[in-house]
Amino acid sequence: MNDERTKLLNIETNSILGAFETKQAMINDLILEGSCYCYIGKNGNDAESLQYLPKNRVSVLDNGKLIDRVVYYLVDGYYYDNFNIMRAIRNSKDGVRGRGLLDDNAMHISSIFDTEKQIIRYDNLGIARLIYQLPTTVCEMFLREVFKQGSIESLDQETLFTIQRFFENNLNVSETSRGLFVHRNTLVYRLEKIKKLTGLDLREFDDAIVFKVALMVKKYLSNNPAKY
Repeated sequence: MNDERTKLLNIETNSILGAFETKQAMINDLILEGSCYCYIGKNGNDAESLQYLPKNRVSVLDNGKLIDRVVYYLVDGYYYDNFNIMRAIRNSKDGVRGRGLLDDNAMHISSIFDTEKQIIRYDNLGIARLIYQLPTTVCEMFLREVFKQGSIESLDQETLFTIQRFFENNLNVSETSRGLFVHRNTLVYRLEKIKKLTGLDLREFDDAIVFKVALMVKKYLSNNPAKY
């Protein structure tokens, strides 16, 4: 195989990263994130160097056609033709964008924490990503500490639904009561009941954050993760 790019990858890239480091970085991106990129430095038609491009610095553009599709690249906002970029993709349906292990894992984590939204990128998981990586013993200890005044199981479905809508309305009592079609005082009564049972006042931001995380931890543990 007489491909100058292959020679550069196996001998010397002529860039800051050597051949081994470049291949290692590209393979990591390919497996974890579904695609990897290198810039091809040329002298005429000859490839003289390869420079690894972190995936988060590359934007892939295409003309949207099913037939005769053309791909272009933006690297840090600068435009490059496809012959300037060497790439590899994994689990692609369109030949342009791939799926890595982090994306597959994101869908699994999303299914545990949120049944209404479909999250397909690992870096969009937010708090769920953090909880998923915590030892189950830490999660169980956290729940015991948060609900030491009363068990979360003491909250009925109506109360939990009210809490969910209250969070979705950014702790706004008036907006939540309108959305639930209840009087404002009825909602306040329910929030006071939660405070009495748990010691947490969901109208206070810090208490609301603790309660939100606790609910997510409870949902995570209910899916019977591996104990450690």
